Amino acid sequence: MTDGSVSVLQPDVTHVGGITELRKVMTMAEAFDVSVVPHCPLSPVAVAANLQAGFASHSAVMQEQDLGLHDPSESVGLAYLDDPRQFDFDDGFVKRPTGPGLGIEVDEGYVRERSQDEVNWYNPVWHHDDGRLAEW
Repeated sequence: MTDGSVSVLQPDVTHVGGITELRKVMTMAEAFDVSVVPHCPLSPVAVAANLQAGFASHSAVMQEQDLGLHDPSESVGLAYLDDPRQFDFDDGFVKRPTGPGLGIEVDEGYVRERSQDEVNWYNPVWHHDDGRLAEW
């Protein structure tokens, strides 16, 4: 960043180590006049965490999300919230969640119900041609 080669960072709160580490990345970006667009392809909990960090940072310029917000009735992720309208957008903007914690309320019954489902997903492990481990 010191040589101006980076203009936008896209850290993911679920991969950088949580909210504290995301804030550290955002603060460092701010020190170098680098914009941050938090990456968030996961749950509404991750979106809420990103939003809280973003609203507290001068370097955040946009928030990526993938919750089917164009049609909340089709969103698997929003079903985890007591009120799926929590993330309703108005002209491209979403209001800062203001409740306790991350500002959202999770539907615990739905979480318990879904926790009984068998999930057959694992992190992919990639290798270089010579067999060394590769990163995402």
